Amino acid sequence: MHEVSLMEEILSIAIEACLNNKGKRIEKFKLAVGQLCGVVPEALRFAFEVCIEGSIAEDATLEIEFVRARCNCLVCNREFVPVDIAIYSCPSCNQTSSEILQGREFSITSLEIA
Repeated sequence: MHEVSLMEEILSIAIEACLNNKGKRIEKFKLAVGQLCGVVPEALRFAFEVCIEGSIAEDATLEIEFVRARCNCLVCNREFVPVDIAIYSCPSCNQTSSEILQGREFSITSLEIA
């Protein structure tokens, strides 16, 4: 489960940011997780609970914003949400698109510290 190593890295970044801003504890994490980034939100929540134990984030909460995939068709220039995340077929012209506009995100969008 690579979500544990990802959460360990997120926690490390968050703790450094908290301490650099003279914080004592982290109260809330907000993450953006794209549909195409290969991270399972439920596994990430489990990893979060394991990783925060004994840290300055021990009582923190986790909010995950799930970011749906969105593509642009290079043939008819229309934006669309793919029905199948393995093949990005435009619903207007049925051409396969290679231009992904969103859905690969995996980032900390905000931290609440005290």
